[in-house]
Amino acid sequence: FLASSIPNRRSRPVDIHGEETMYCSRCGRAIQAGDRFCPGCGAPLSVPSPPAPAPAAVAATSSRMESHVKLLGILFILYNSLHLLAALAFILGLGIVGRIVSELNLPFGLEGLLRVLLPVVVGILLAVSSLGILGAAALLQHDRWGRMLVIVLSCINLLRVPVGTALGIYGLWVLMSAEGEAYYRRVAAR
Repeated sequence: FLASSIPNRRSRPVDIHGEETMYCSRCGRAIQAGDRFCPGCGAPLSVPSPPAPAPAAVAATSSRMESHVKLLGILFILYNSLHLLAALAFILGLGIVGRIVSELNLPFGLEGLLRVLLPVVVGILLAVSSLGILGAAALLQHDRWGRMLVIVLSCINLLRVPVGTALGIYGLWVLMSAEGEAYYRRVAAR
């Protein structure tokens, strides 16, 4: 049974919020917004579905989301390029760092740990930065795997305070929102 306004009345009753009062089509009892069943007869009530968005609204949302995806891709390329350059500079400086570590007369265990740990950290930084640039390029090309990769890297970026955290939040907001998913479904259908 559909909940509808009272038919055959010239002026329909309005509640205190200015909304039209709804009545059960089976027994005529007034019903509240959000009721699923009539409080008088228990008949199930169906809520009218909202109107479909206008094509202009879909186009505006799509255009806005496209600009967010583009900005996210550019920011990811810039951010990860800086990290890639930092990792490459660190590789060039590893020889200098190695000499400094050996001159500090650290206990053998700590010196050995630093000699192993520094290249591992640089390798991880190189890998994550390279994947970030690759994912951003795929994101700009609207590849679905690029979206998934940037989502994963955005989660990792949350730990890279403060700029990475901001970029990670923005990336998750753009790519995981309902609008972002709808945008990628439309782009994939092309």
